[in-house]
Amino acid sequence: MIDAAALHEKLEDVIGYVRSEADAQMACWRSRLARPEFAESALNLAHYLALRHRDLRPLQRPLMALGLSSLGRGWKAGSCRS
Repeated sequence: MIDAAALHEKLEDVIGYVRSEADAQMACWRSRLARPEFAESALNLAHYLALRHRDLRPLQRPLMALGLSSLGRGWKAGSCRS
């Protein structure tokens, strides 16, 4: 049986991590944006890269058991942050 409350807590942790990493990435990119209107797209990319940087495999089976989409396999992406 899946503990939905524990899974929810883990997902909240992932969301917090993604937001924090994306904000840090944007701080690095902000001065390099060619045009201000690119900021929203850059933030979207920063969120995507942060999510993909995190190992999400432990969440896949519980999400699938609840009928939710799996998150796919993670991969490491290069960035200006190490």
